[in-house]
Amino acid sequence: MLSYELLKRGKSVVVVDDGNPSGSSRVAAGFINPVTGKRHVTSWRFDTFIHTALEVYEALEKETGLEIIRKISLIQFHTGREEREVFTNRMKGNPWLSDIDADVWDVFFNFHFGAGSAAPCYIIHPHFLNVWRNKLSFSGMLREQQFNWDECEINSDGVHWNDIQANAVICCDGSASFRNPYFQHLPFSLNKGQVLHVRIPGLPNDCAYHHRYKLIPLQNELFWVGASFEWNYPDLNIISEFRLGVETYLRDFLKLPSETIAHIAGERPSSIDYRPFVGRHPNVAQVAILNGMGTKGYLQAPFFAIQLAEYLCEGSTLSPEVDIQRFARLLTKFGNP
Repeated sequence: MLSYELLKRGKSVVVVDDGNPSGSSRVAAGFINPVTGKRHVTSWRFDTFIHTALEVYEALEKETGLEIIRKISLIQFHTGREEREVFTNRMKGNPWLSDIDADVWDVFFNFHFGAGSAAPCYIIHPHFLNVWRNKLSFSGMLREQQFNWDECEINSDGVHWNDIQANAVICCDGSASFRNPYFQHLPFSLNKGQVLHVRIPGLPNDCAYHHRYKLIPLQNELFWVGASFEWNYPDLNIISEFRLGVETYLRDFLKLPSETIAHIAGERPSSIDYRPFVGRHPNVAQVAILNGMGTKGYLQAPFFAIQLAEYLCEGSTLSPEVDIQRFARLLTKFGNP
């Protein structure tokens, strides 16, 4: 997103990316939901973010020739009476939520406490990242390697890395920013997520479904199923117990056969205050960041990529809720790297 916005403003860009399969954007379903959490509250600034996201994704559709964004509904199957009551109460003041005739879903699912709907939701095409990556590669703007900070020299003239001289280096590196020398003291709240890709022949793919897990259509008969939220984990390896547990759940919940195609895991770069990290390092202006969006990356990235591009290129201001100057004391406390 940021490379797209900088290129639109006439800047030259090189993206350094090693194609990490555990990167959160690759593992994520690309699902955009207007409500969030068990209490079904409206996502922070959803109206603003979705307006920008639709404009940007539709513009990228014209540029890439790929259908990137698709509107769907989320069918919320209640897991108990209390959850059903919470949903019913939230419907009264939330335009995104509605009751539905749950009987039409009885042919596909086993459920006992009714269902509601959240709409409109959106899905980003699973090949979108690869399409943009290929475009960058074809134009010579992609370096498929790891970025080593020991090879990066920063001075008053800008940034020098290998054969590249630039005005700035911008960290859009997900959980890796938690470990880089400039932003390791930001209050990240990393967590691990595991998901399955499951083939479910006969299940309509014009909706997403949520019961204990989300079932989100990827393409044809393939669904993304998950995800776990794990806060204490030694590594990002997949755990067989998760797969077995989800497969058991699907046999109970679904009235259709299912087949696991893939089991993957990733690390979410969430922040402790649930707000992204955007802006320049308070001590080193040549180093900036666009990160920390957690599960809301596909919704929020278009808006904040525009905001950061305008800030870097035109000197405009950043939203104070996301500007990393809110953590300036924390970032400067430990000195420069």
